[in-house]
Amino acid sequence: LASGSDDRTVVIWDLYEDMKYSYFDSESANVYSSKLSPDGKYLASGSDDHTVVIKDAKSGTILKTLEGHLYDVNLVSFSPDGKYLVGSSWDGIVKVWDVESGLYLQTLKGNPPSSKFVGFTSDGRKIISEDKYGEVLQWDFPPLDELIEKTKKWAGMK
Repeated sequence: LASGSDDRTVVIWDLYEDMKYSYFDSESANVYSSKLSPDGKYLASGSDDHTVVIKDAKSGTILKTLEGHLYDVNLVSFSPDGKYLVGSSWDGIVKVWDVESGLYLQTLKGNPPSSKFVGFTSDGRKIISEDKYGEVLQWDFPPLDELIEKTKKWAGMK
């Protein structure tokens, strides 16, 4: 389990041993959301500097800083296969990134700024968001192989 705090720390907890597994206190901003990838390899954190940071979950080394939100990133979540990451912000927008490359893939609008949840369905084909009043929004997650190839080509990475 990963937890972030407004004291600029992130803690990874070992729930089986009831103890801290890793402790990172070198965050550059207040952390509003932290999630481990399904394989436990990566730690993603959303914070008040409008970014999402992906770190190596064991060493704490920053691997990527994902930008694009206009306000604090209050929620982050990995896809079930760990290949994609969503971030929800107080700007009312959900952004989707490719974890391996760090490429920004998609913006989903209509998300309430007061979201209390954002994540993927268990099959990874939809993204769901829920606000504090229980309103749920759902977006189909497009065939990503084609989208990633187009994005890489556009970015000159092919």
